[in-house]
Amino acid sequence: MRPGALASGTSGDTLAVLKGLAKARQGQKARRLLEQLQAENCQLGVQHHSAVIKACSAREWHEALALLSSMTVLEVSADTICCNTVIGACQRASRWQAAVGVLKQMCQAEVRQNVISYTWATNACLEGAAFAAGVSLVHDMRAAAVLPDAIFCSAAIRNCGQWTEALHFWRLMPEVNLEPNLVACNRALDHQDPTEPLDLGFEFLTAGLLDVCGSGRWALSLALFHAMPEMALTPDVISYSSAMKACATMGLWQHSIGLLAEAQAAKVTLDTACFSCAMTACKSHWMKVLELFQRMKHLKLTPDVYSFSTALSALAVAGQWQLAVGLVEGMPQAEVRPNAVTSGAVLSALAAGAQWQRTLQMLQTMPEAAVMPDTICISSAVNACANALQWQHALRLLKKPPDFYSYSASINACARCQRWSHALALASFLSEQRQPPNGIMWGAIVGVMPRGQAELTTHLRRSWVPQPPPAVPLEDLQGLHCLTSASGILAVEKAAGKTSEALLAQVARKLQERGYDGSIRRLSRLDAQTSGVLPIAMAPEGSGVTSWLQLQYAARRVTKRYWALVAAGAEVLGVGAEGLIAAPLTSMPTGNGASSVMHTQWSRNGKEASTEYRVLDSWSTSGTSGSAMLLDCAPRTGRTHQIRAHLAGIGWPIVGDCIYGGWKVSWCPRLFLHCHRSSLLDASGRRFEARAPMPPELQQVLQRLRRSEPR
Repeated sequence: MRPGALASGTSGDTLAVLKGLAKARQGQKARRLLEQLQAENCQLGVQHHSAVIKACSAREWHEALALLSSMTVLEVSADTICCNTVIGACQRASRWQAAVGVLKQMCQAEVRQNVISYTWATNACLEGAAFAAGVSLVHDMRAAAVLPDAIFCSAAIRNCGQWTEALHFWRLMPEVNLEPNLVACNRALDHQDPTEPLDLGFEFLTAGLLDVCGSGRWALSLALFHAMPEMALTPDVISYSSAMKACATMGLWQHSIGLLAEAQAAKVTLDTACFSCAMTACKSHWMKVLELFQRMKHLKLTPDVYSFSTALSALAVAGQWQLAVGLVEGMPQAEVRPNAVTSGAVLSALAAGAQWQRTLQMLQTMPEAAVMPDTICISSAVNACANALQWQHALRLLKKPPDFYSYSASINACARCQRWSHALALASFLSEQRQPPNGIMWGAIVGVMPRGQAELTTHLRRSWVPQPPPAVPLEDLQGLHCLTSASGILAVEKAAGKTSEALLAQVARKLQERGYDGSIRRLSRLDAQTSGVLPIAMAPEGSGVTSWLQLQYAARRVTKRYWALVAAGAEVLGVGAEGLIAAPLTSMPTGNGASSVMHTQWSRNGKEASTEYRVLDSWSTSGTSGSAMLLDCAPRTGRTHQIRAHLAGIGWPIVGDCIYGGWKVSWCPRLFLHCHRSSLLDASGRRFEARAPMPPELQQVLQRLRRSEPR
């Protein structure tokens, strides 16, 4: 219908056409028609302008604002629907400032605001990470006597970026006499985050929920799930999936499987996403993941790409490359197309299984399946070549512009193959591309250079730390068992039973209390059962100080010595006897959730590892078969549980080490492993050495043994 015909027709005909254009999101045509109608002096009201505004897409939010402003010039009074439409356009375009501006204009023009006005404006703020502005609108909402409804709160909870923000709107519901609904509860469940403990309570929930608020956000999320029946809410498949996601954050795979069984018993219609959440929680137990994958197929649920990705990732971690290849070959039968994520997981599994040739073959055939290798895929292939010492193939895979992780793996491959000049060239190229290698990469190069090491390390230290920082006075850190400090470094004594991470957090808090920067970095790690020297970089990750200290660890320029009491059996060496254990090691997590531990074993496909030892003393023991030896151990590499796994592998498990077959005896209350010395250069280049005396409980063990007849 031509504009002239519209002008001679009724206002209803004109409005119907504009509404049709609005429904089709034909914003440009609607605006052109409006201009033509205005030029022909047609009578147009607020509904005509509202229809044109509604036709504007998210990209045309600015045009929607302009139309609203022109209504004032044309003496057409905007109504609530018209203004809400503009606010909605601004929300879709992620323009929260503009949405808030329209809301304020409504107040100034005395246009009635309703809950829709505030819902869209508030969510525009939350989607734009402007939480404070969203909260401010809630206060304005109450001042305008507009009550939030369930849709407002549920949408706000959905759009919050953090748990604490979602909690604000969850708490708002009972304040305005709203019962928390299923949608809001599911959104709150989905916002769980285990990275920090949450010390907040729900006044309107059960006391049981209050009890777990301090134990971490994942626990709070699970408690909220279990409190749903008390709020007259029946958990649905989304509720169960969100609760299982909470379990996954802490590796609580048994809890997750229990929830899955509970959902089936409650006759909840399960979906693929629910099983994927359960598989994610079981990612450290590949057999359980495959069992869930088969159960899903038994229930005639079609696996999707996320299900395949989750299962393949679990197999990759476990190094089960044969199963990973078989699983990905079954994707076409399930009508699921492989993508870069699934392919990357298979490549990682092949790399872990030392299948570098298969890795290269798969990488070459990926484009034939319309899958382009991404950074992870290429990095996995480079790592496979690096682990197999195929440095030439690793270099051929490198792309420009450089990918930092692939270049890092290639530098490591060249260094391990003693091709230090190639590694040095790669590091120099990265520096030219403004992606300077970190201390770990430089350390790998320095560790294999036959000459020029001192000059290079001095140059790097001076460029990283032009002004060495002063040492932190030990009197400022009383109560932390600090051993010594120097420029850029602090050594503390870790007690058995405390994790290195917990001690690091304690040091950071103490520094902040005394006015220091709490940004520090752990340089090495002691097992929870191990005591002794723990060096700490007094600077954040990526700083020059930390890079310098990490270089020395990567270059194996740090001296670490441990006392270990081992069960020697019938084979006892004389005092002063020395030896070297050189055997590659691989580590895998075992256990459930917070009780999960790493287990290390000898493997020809593992990482290079070597440990020196010297016999300090030996004794016969009563109540056990064999003898005990006190060793002074010096690990050349820093693998997980290296000393424990190496000694157990030659038949000398450490006394008190239940994981690796050590004696469990009443006269030794703990693992007899203590780091008594650590030595390296501080940020100024001076020698730094920290010593930790043997703990009293270990001294008592030796005193008991010395009372027996030495052998």
